[in-house]
Amino acid sequence: VTMQADPAPPVRTYEIGPIPLGMELDKVSQVVITSQSPAQALVLSSRLNRISRFDLSTGQQTTTVDGIPDRFEICDVSPDGKQVVLVGEDVTSGNVVRVQALQKDADSATLQPFPDRYDKPVWAGFTNDGGLLVMNGSGVLRKLRLPGGEQVYEVKVRRHHPVLSPGRKYVVCMSSRPHVIEVATGKLLGVLPSPYQGTDLHIEVRSVAFHPAGRRLAALMRGKRGPRVG
Repeated sequence: VTMQADPAPPVRTYEIGPIPLGMELDKVSQVVITSQSPAQALVLSSRLNRISRFDLSTGQQTTTVDGIPDRFEICDVSPDGKQVVLVGEDVTSGNVVRVQALQKDADSATLQPFPDRYDKPVWAGFTNDGGLLVMNGSGVLRKLRLPGGEQVYEVKVRRHHPVLSPGRKYVVCMSSRPHVIEVATGKLLGVLPSPYQGTDLHIEVRSVAFHPAGRRLAALMRGKRGPRVG
């Protein structure tokens, strides 16, 4: 697989003390740390139907967004740090993707990229060109335009657990072998070679990770002869 450099944005570090979340621990559903400048901590509370945003350079809470339905989880934060995308089940529409602005009283967009009510979106991630990638449980990857949700392309990769490269040029989908796809076009660039020799066909990819420069990719795979890194 040949990939161009795709580095992550520069990351600043901060030294601050504990940050009070303003809620009991059993009300915290998810915490997401972003790398935008300034870095943020997003705290999702399904019980309170709320996302609380904290500025990690100061430790202060900056925004509270109410009206988040329960049974949703944050999948990704937009490159500019102003939106999140959540995947979950809406009471009226079924399984949907929700794009939520992080300003107080801001509007949200609810998308149903897979028309079948039971065709569940399992992952979503923002692209650098203002679009959105979504994948369902059958391994169908679609790119959508925002805010309307018009489809740009569809790739039937039959793979799962997508991972975006640091600069969001590539997305890797996993199953028995990691498949590298170009985000802009949906083109399959290649498949990561297997570290196993012979006839060990029962391979499961456990995790993948990009080099910070985005040029190299490593995968932890497990076969009959134990785990290996490729």
